[in-house]
Amino acid sequence: MATSILAHASPDRRYILHLVYDGSDDAPLDAFERFSGTRLEVRLVKARNVFAGAATAYPGMPPVSFLRLALADLLPNVPKVLSIDPDMICLTNVAPCFDTELGDAPMAAVVDLAMANGLAGEIKEGRPNREGSKHRYFAGRLGLDLQAMGRYFNAGLMLFDLERFRREGFFERAQAVVAAPGET
Repeated sequence: MATSILAHASPDRRYILHLVYDGSDDAPLDAFERFSGTRLEVRLVKARNVFAGAATAYPGMPPVSFLRLALADLLPNVPKVLSIDPDMICLTNVAPCFDTELGDAPMAAVVDLAMANGLAGEIKEGRPNREGSKHRYFAGRLGLDLQAMGRYFNAGLMLFDLERFRREGFFERAQAVVAAPGET
């Protein structure tokens, strides 16, 4: 992800990668030394993952993915951030995404069409409440109705207004939802 950001970076722009990690494996961090002196500054942010042990949407989703919910607290002097998963490859400059005006929205993301299709398929086939179904997870564990499920988005690329998140106590609210989904 970092290499692809740098490959498509504007020559007149500075990029800062806040690499947030939970400290479970520091060995891969050495690879980021090669970005020293480039337009991509890498800042390491080691954080205790208060979401460790939280139920995730699918077995391959690590709880460290929830750390993005704490970005406003982890990056106290950063007003806005484009969160990009480490397995993403950027095929163009990410600056236009970062420059997106949020208006009154606290964040921007893209609807996960693959997830929406999977949910629709479960309903069409009459298996929305079957053990292990996505629908059962979203309704039972997260307390989402069908309308909210249709707005499920891909968390791999999100733009956050961190100043608004701080003002509205987003981190505390996120902790409450993850700790007791369907109840808050």
